[in-house]
Amino acid sequence: MKIIVPHYADEKILTKSIQNENVKIIKIATQGLPCKEYNDLLGKVFDMGIYGPPQINVLIYGIYIGIILGYEKVNVYGADLSFHKDISVDQNTNDLYITFKHFNEKDNIEVLRKNPDKVMKWRMAELLQLSADTFSAHELMSDYAKYKGVSILNKSSQSLIDAYPRNE
Repeated sequence: MKIIVPHYADEKILTKSIQNENVKIIKIATQGLPCKEYNDLLGKVFDMGIYGPPQINVLIYGIYIGIILGYEKVNVYGADLSFHKDISVDQNTNDLYITFKHFNEKDNIEVLRKNPDKVMKWRMAELLQLSADTFSAHELMSDYAKYKGVSILNKSSQSLIDAYPRNE
């Protein structure tokens, strides 16, 4: 198994927990390139590996890495991208709340705070912009995959991602 991490990651955190010699850590130095629309020049830049899609979440980079590694087909599972459905706004304080739903325990509701320190509160405009940027990044990956001749299928049982076909 290969674990791919950003070039700045502290691999000691992983290596102290990994006892299996068949697990390799690979660092990549790709920089996220904020872009809204795909074109062939962008595809060539992505091919070089110096720049890649916006660094929004691990799924975007999982798909990107699958494409640049030459996979012919990438299947996506469990990518519902619907967390914003669990957001509410307190009508007195304007705080954003998120409801964490677990199949085996009671729902947990808490103020939505930013990572990594979880001190600053999210604002609705920020949250919706991040969601829009995430969906746009999936559109970029879909277009890049077509450019590379790669088939991406969204096999998630429930998903708001409409950038990839569901069945082929």
